Amino acid sequence: MATPKEIAGHLERAMALVRDNPKVCPAKAIIIYAWNEYDEGGGLAPTRGLDGKPDTGRLDAIAGVLNQKDASAPHKDIDGGSGMDPDDATK
Repeated sequence: MATPKEIAGHLERAMALVRDNPKVCPAKAIIIYAWNEYDEGGGLAPTRGLDGKPDTGRLDAIAGVLNQKDASAPHKDIDGGSGMDPDDATK
């Protein structure tokens, strides 16, 4: 199973791919596999650590990438600077 650091790196590269290739990625979407596929090595859901406390490391890694404050972060321009309101997607 991927470590939190590996997950963050994969997400950063996926976001850069979408940002840098708008003709190939017109949906500007990234699909993250999978919430609870532990037997298949794809679990993201919190688990219990060896100490019995919840381990949210994988989700924290994703949040860290999505919440980066650095202006050069890939997610800042993922929509091409359209400023689209997320609620517009449902209209």
